[in-house]
Amino acid sequence: MNRTLLTFRSLCLLLMLTAGLSCSRENLLTLPAPAPAIAGTYVNRHSYSTLPVQGDSVTVTLVSVANDTVDVTMQATSQGKPGTILRYGKRAVVQDFSVGSCVSYVVPLNPGRDSTILYMTCSDYNVLRYDTKQRPYFTGLTDRFFKR
Repeated sequence: MNRTLLTFRSLCLLLMLTAGLSCSRENLLTLPAPAPAIAGTYVNRHSYSTLPVQGDSVTVTLVSVANDTVDVTMQATSQGKPGTILRYGKRAVVQDFSVGSCVSYVVPLNPGRDSTILYMTCSDYNVLRYDTKQRPYFTGLTDRFFKR
């Protein structure tokens, strides 16, 4: 079963259970494509954890390569000069509905190998966070990157 159909059916079931509504294609909730929604350049202001690149500042760039996929570039800058660059090609962007009634985004950087993620909560619009924890994320001090 494809992902879109599964999402449509899940949303319909949720609507029917919570509001007693019936679901048809006419009242389908349309969510933004996850990758274009978070694509952009983000710069950190404070560092709380060990980032995989070190410098005075770090820039994270997310480039949408498909509706649900981004290329990630993380670059450090020291004393105004470019430093280490890390690239993560074709990383999935997952929409997460588990926190409240809004959409958050999660980008696993090394799926299957470690738990490093980039994420954006709906309460921190245009703020990308880096964390090395498994769920529950969205808690504690994390590296924050602000969209330019």
